[in-house]
Amino acid sequence: MQLSDITSIPKDKLLQYLKINLEKTTMMQQMKKYDQEGYRLLANASIPFTHNFYFDDNNLYFHYNMNEITRNYDIGDLIILIPFDDLKGTLQPEFIERMKIK
Repeated sequence: MQLSDITSIPKDKLLQYLKINLEKTTMMQQMKKYDQEGYRLLANASIPFTHNFYFDDNNLYFHYNMNEITRNYDIGDLIILIPFDDLKGTLQPEFIERMKIK
């Protein structure tokens, strides 16, 4: 399965969602509080596009391996989710039907 089987969202818009949703992760919220230097490095990093994704009934998840987002800070694997609600209007009709998304 390819991302285009799920959504027609333009790559630049998807990257914006990934950046926004990275900020919402528990890890980033903890770093903001306890590791401000690490937080700054990740918050300013460009999120690269990846084909490493999976999904469940409600979300699309993008998995990044260690050092894929930045080599300046070791954070290990990172998963960024995008709710299907954020992708409304770009989800493929076949995918909506198959997943019974309302």
